[in-house]
Amino acid sequence: LTTAAKAMYEQQAATDKQRYDQELGEFRNSDNYKELAAKVDNFQNERRKRAADAEVPSEPAMWLKATCNEMRAQARTQAMLTRKQNRLLGSLLCRVPKSSGLKGPPKPPLDAYNLFAAAKRGEICDTCSFAELAQKVSIMWK
Repeated sequence: LTTAAKAMYEQQAATDKQRYDQELGEFRNSDNYKELAAKVDNFQNERRKRAADAEVPSEPAMWLKATCNEMRAQARTQAMLTRKQNRLLGSLLCRVPKSSGLKGPPKPPLDAYNLFAAAKRGEICDTCSFAELAQKVSIMWK
């Protein structure tokens, strides 16, 4: 694909990014955003409170007596919980349930490559698997 042909998709992506920035700015000034941000703050405060209420061993020797495998298992569990909590926190702002009656943030814009892929998807192959289609689109893009 020539740079001139790519420029059309890059221009379209830039225009869509400007639209997204404007809509996101309007969303952040809306009452919906303030309500969602308050829910996220409540979620974080509850999480901090639970962490503060957790029991801490009175003697450091208790930590030294634990086996290496137990400590690794605890670390893995904590890391997994942290990842799940961060995903949940992000989903509170990104995926607003329709039942809440609130409007969520605008969808992020597609970049030039994804706009190109969407435009060429039907022309390339109708019976291809997703992997084959992705390979052909990437070759055309280069």
